[in-house]
Amino acid sequence: MREWRQRGKFARIAVYRPKGLTAGQTRQVFTEARRLYGRPYDVYFSFENRAIYCSELAYLAYDAAGIELGERQRIGDLGVLKGPAKDLIAKRAAGDPECRGLDREACIARVLARELVTPVSIARDRNLKKVYSNYPI
Repeated sequence: MREWRQRGKFARIAVYRPKGLTAGQTRQVFTEARRLYGRPYDVYFSFENRAIYCSELAYLAYDAAGIELGERQRIGDLGVLKGPAKDLIAKRAAGDPECRGLDREACIARVLARELVTPVSIARDRNLKKVYSNYPI
């Protein structure tokens, strides 16, 4: 845990738990998380491949227990068309498996229409309780 925390900015973490989580749901979450363990990191942030990104893991593990975390949002609605994110999307689009056969413009449009679940969306979920945080606010 210490090593993993150090990889993040300022080693900050926050831990949230769904309110009213039952023992059975907890078992389902852990069973699904173990099943997903070891998958490669998903730099394309897609639900449509074998790879997985950070908040997708939590989303899918809790979904297996019938609990929806956060809100699915379109990438294009996250303000990614300015700053470094725009360049990163264009760079990664060339290798995106869902863009095979598409020209650059069509590929970027597909990426921007893709849904994902962000850590911020999960943290803002009113059905979660913060149980730990080392953030200053």
